[in-house]
Amino acid sequence: MDIGMLLASNVDDPALESFYRDLQGCMLSRLLDRDYDRDELDFSLKKRRSIRIRKNRIYKHKVLRVHYTTYDMRRSTDSVNP
Repeated sequence: MDIGMLLASNVDDPALESFYRDLQGCMLSRLLDRDYDRDELDFSLKKRRSIRIRKNRIYKHKVLRVHYTTYDMRRSTDSVNP
């Protein structure tokens, strides 16, 4: 899915209001090995523009898998099929 088309076709969707900026921030924080908190960590425009997304695409997946630690410190996985 082309990111530009996604944003252009959902201009009025508040969930996508700062999607691209947040995506760049999340990617930068991972590349720089920092914890990402979009409310606290903000990168300069120059740094955000240094991120290049190949072919400006993101991909939809049919299954979301979430790996987590349970309250009794065991590892577990949940799957969600939208």
